[in-house]
Amino acid sequence: TLFDTDMASANKAFDEAMKDVPIPDGISRNTGGEFEIMIDAMLSLLLAIALGILLMYMVMAAQFESLTQPLIILFTLPLAMIGVVLGHVIAGMPLSVVSCIGILMLMGIIVNNAIVLIDFINTAKKENPDMSRTELVVHAGITRMRPVLMTTLTSVLGFLPMALAIGSSGAAMMQPLAVSLTGGLTIGTVLTLFVIPVVYTIFDDKALKRKAKKEAKKTE
Repeated sequence: TLFDTDMASANKAFDEAMKDVPIPDGISRNTGGEFEIMIDAMLSLLLAIALGILLMYMVMAAQFESLTQPLIILFTLPLAMIGVVLGHVIAGMPLSVVSCIGILMLMGIIVNNAIVLIDFINTAKKENPDMSRTELVVHAGITRMRPVLMTTLTSVLGFLPMALAIGSSGAAMMQPLAVSLTGGLTIGTVLTLFVIPVVYTIFDDKALKRKAKKEAKKTE
């Protein structure tokens, strides 16, 4: 039965059933219709996501005047994807075109948390040159935790009715979008507060090592 089955599973079941049907010479068989439209839409959205990541990196590289700090900020994206996957698993729904639209929206929201942290660390480093890196990172995490959590909480609560499909009969159509946003924001924000400072210290250690090697070569 195809009742309560997603299109990809239905197409897979159809292909399995058609394997036993012989194909005459000179005849080819392929899948079309709504499934083909869905695949084209998914590919277009994946391209849009890739372009969005590239544009975000270029803008942040220009603003931070650094090629490494935007990479630290973009590390929030895989953290948010953990929440997206968990959200869909808990809701019991497959990844769809609407879910990908939610992921595209999530990309522009979740990076703000890391931008706030990294920018605060950079500002605090200039204002307090005597503070150690560990003190700067801890100070930034504690100071910016409240605004980061508040902005995330307001967004999650705003999308929660849509994620629960509360409202009109057509609310279920946009439910995957809200599930992607709610799960990605919740898990991504929590992990950002702990993981991004660690990633920052790793990149900073590598930068200090490269600087030390250059200075050692100059003195030789």
